Amino acid sequence: MYFLSHSSLRHDRYYPGEWGHLRCRHHFVHAPEDFKRDSFDVVCKNFSPSFRFFFVERFGHSLKDWYAAKMKYTRSVAVSSIVGHILGIGDRHTNNILISQITGEVVHIDFGIVFEQGKLLAVPELVPFRLTRNIVDGLGPTGTEGTFARAAEATAAELRENSNALLTILSAVASDPLYRFTVSPVEARRRQRLIDDDQASVTTPAEKTKDGELLLAAVESKSERNEAAAMVLAKIQEKLQGYEDGTSGEQQSIEGQVQLLINSARDPNNLSAMFGGWASWV
Repeated sequence: MYFLSHSSLRHDRYYPGEWGHLRCRHHFVHAPEDFKRDSFDVVCKNFSPSFRFFFVERFGHSLKDWYAAKMKYTRSVAVSSIVGHILGIGDRHTNNILISQITGEVVHIDFGIVFEQGKLLAVPELVPFRLTRNIVDGLGPTGTEGTFARAAEATAAELRENSNALLTILSAVASDPLYRFTVSPVEARRRQRLIDDDQASVTTPAEKTKDGELLLAAVESKSERNEAAAMVLAKIQEKLQGYEDGTSGEQQSIEGQVQLLINSARDPNNLSAMFGGWASWV
């Protein structure tokens, strides 16, 4: 097998006395809303990051191979994080991030939630990309400093320098009448339910009837679709220029923007407000 999902990494092999994933999720999901942060902290204390062991087991036979895999992993995480943020790619739960067992690089799949549609989900996504403790654990002793930060900055600089070309390409997507820029309430709920159940399911006839009006309301007219597309492109352009939410309209330098995004992605307050099936403690 060339790829495995991040969720397939066996935490219990390295920390047999700690909580399993199901117990962590149960504790977090069933915590009252006012105690989500406390619940998140408790789960983190009982679930240690372990991704570094993957590189030791898979590439530890050669120091050269281990180092090469770590560098490819670090750079691929940095590139996918910045590109994912610019394009507003969401739904980055553990089953949507694959790890190459040949090179150590990350490969993302399932781009059904893009252009910041994750903010429209039943439980809105608050982080710019997935940079949880296990992801950081794989980066090595320097964590998000050093190679990761430099690669992220280089990616952001490249995108900013070529922003006109990128926006031109994206405008072609915006003009495609088959593409939808909004997620229907049914689809939003279905996606998060599938993540939580870890299995495929279908919408029941009763659910279709119940949400029929919402489905009809979600079908935009041509003018509404064009307006939504224009807003999407404007938001992407802002991010390419270094303008981020919560900075009072202040343009960020490349270094400042990257650090801001890293801080937001690792903020426990943001992580503890994420959907339980997203497994923010992993």
